[in-house]
Amino acid sequence: MKHLRLLALSLSLVVLTSAPAAAVYDPETSNPGAAIADAVLVRPVMLGVSLVGTALYLGTLPVTFLTDVDEEAGCALMRAPWWFTSGRNLGEFHAYEHP
Repeated sequence: MKHLRLLALSLSLVVLTSAPAAAVYDPETSNPGAAIADAVLVRPVMLGVSLVGTALYLGTLPVTFLTDVDEEAGCALMRAPWWFTSGRNLGEFHAYEHP
């Protein structure tokens, strides 16, 4: 029974993290192997990394705000990981570019 729950949780994480990007998957320009690896491996891991980065940013917010580096910290700890988790096309592995 525990294995079934773990499988259901894993599949739901894969679906939740790859669903926004699945709408912009272009089969003519993207590699299907990269898209599958992205949906199954990279996005669930990046979901955890994004949650940890968000917690770290919120924990250090008073210090970063007082030292006037809150915008850079927010970009490095929150915006870039969340964008890499769900803001890019499925199967495309390019880094976030700060505006």
